[in-house]
Amino acid sequence: MKGCTQDSDCGDPAAFRCEVETAQCLCRTNAACKEGEFCNSQGYCQAHVGCYDNRDCPTGFHCDAATNLCMPNGKCGSDTQCPLGQLCDPVTAVCVAGCRTHGDCNALNREVCVCASATGVDGGVEGEGPCDCTGTTEAERATCAIGRCVPDRCVDNGWCDYSQVCRTPPEGGLKQCQDDYDNDLRPYCANCVYEPGQDSCGRGANFCLYSTYTGRTYCGVDCSDGQECAQGYDCADVIVVWTKTRCTAQDECMTLDHRSSLTCNTDEDCPNHGLCGHDAGSPVGYCYGRCTFHEGAKQSFCACVADEDCAQDTCVAETGTCSISKKVCDVNGDGCRKTRCVDFGDKGGCLVGQNCKPLEGLTCADVGPQQR
Repeated sequence: MKGCTQDSDCGDPAAFRCEVETAQCLCRTNAACKEGEFCNSQGYCQAHVGCYDNRDCPTGFHCDAATNLCMPNGKCGSDTQCPLGQLCDPVTAVCVAGCRTHGDCNALNREVCVCASATGVDGGVEGEGPCDCTGTTEAERATCAIGRCVPDRCVDNGWCDYSQVCRTPPEGGLKQCQDDYDNDLRPYCANCVYEPGQDSCGRGANFCLYSTYTGRTYCGVDCSDGQECAQGYDCADVIVVWTKTRCTAQDECMTLDHRSSLTCNTDEDCPNHGLCGHDAGSPVGYCYGRCTFHEGAKQSFCACVADEDCAQDTCVAETGTCSISKKVCDVNGDGCRKTRCVDFGDKGGCLVGQNCKPLEGLTCADVGPQQR
């Protein structure tokens, strides 16, 4: 546009200006330009140039990864351009304190993004709780509530150190990481005790477990009633091979006293890898357990085929606890669970409970409380 003598000849004076010397209309702000253009320092509308990184932008600008446009330093175009614990204010285009998801906060400080309007979560101070934003794009995130980063809190056990759990403290409020180790009740990876008069792993159904990685024993922690395992552990079946009968050779497990009540024609008819044995002249056989050995062992047990082959957990009146699991019981109402025979690799094994053990690939040297 040419032939101007004053700004108003060009349009809105807030957006245009007149260069009187040349009688030419120039832009004053981006409002004077078409979509996709900006007003450069010389007063001409210029098309936006895309960028891939900061090197594509002039001095004093940075590349906005969300729009691939050059932005003035100190300004932001999206939350991703702000430091941890800050968001991009859409009005001022500057980073301000706030968060929408836990990923906006500093995980090294165990910071949780807390919102006043959180729903379906554990309550905190004045009804606050962990923000529940699930948006992944900038547009989706923009619809989420804005919260604040609070340090030394957690959402689940994954935020905690090994042998800790994420729980609401007794006084209430947001969840915090707490030690779950207790030498008597929750003896994670403690040494098994075999001294007379002492339980091997404290009180309750905590068994002395064997690590196939290290060849050493350690204490597990009862999880048979759905108890939560600490970070670094998972709940696994506790299966033992010992039954009512010892053996040094397979024929010692194939006697009348040791056969189960299960009938068979071939080995395939027997559960839990049992063997089918026939009495002389009898077309029907019975299932027998295998005599299996650990490397270097001279004596073993006849493996179970049926539940009846396993030593059963019974209530001991003198102690008020179950004979195997050590759970509290009542001799009148019992309360001890039935021990079942289950598949255990190449033989049957007696399932006596469930304990927390180190996650697959980890050992007590990695996750034990003494390692923190």
